[in-house]
Amino acid sequence: YKQKQRLVFQKICDHEKFLARVGYFDLDISMINFINMILFDKGAVMPISELNDDWINKFEIMLRNSYDIIPRGVITNLKNALYTKDSKKIEEMYELAW
Repeated sequence: YKQKQRLVFQKICDHEKFLARVGYFDLDISMINFINMILFDKGAVMPISELNDDWINKFEIMLRNSYDIIPRGVITNLKNALYTKDSKKIEEMYELAW
C-alpha cells in the first residue's frame, strides 16, 4: 500500500471528483477497494450537505494516517473546500491535489 500510495491517492482523487459532481463525498479515504484497478467504495459516502466539523476533522486524521506523500498545504486546501460544502470547489481541490 505505502509503496504505491501515489497511484492509490490518484485513484482516490478521481473517485472523490466523480462523487463531488453528483453531490456526494466519501469520508473514509483510508478504505479502498479495487477490482481490476477500478475503484469502488460505498462505505461512508454521504451527501456533501451533511458534512460538519466533526466529519471533516475525522477526514483529516484518516488522510494524514493513510498517506505520507501529501503536502500539508494540499490537506489544508481539501479541508477548506469541504467546509464550503460547494461540490465544484471540492472537485477542483481534488483536481489540484495530485
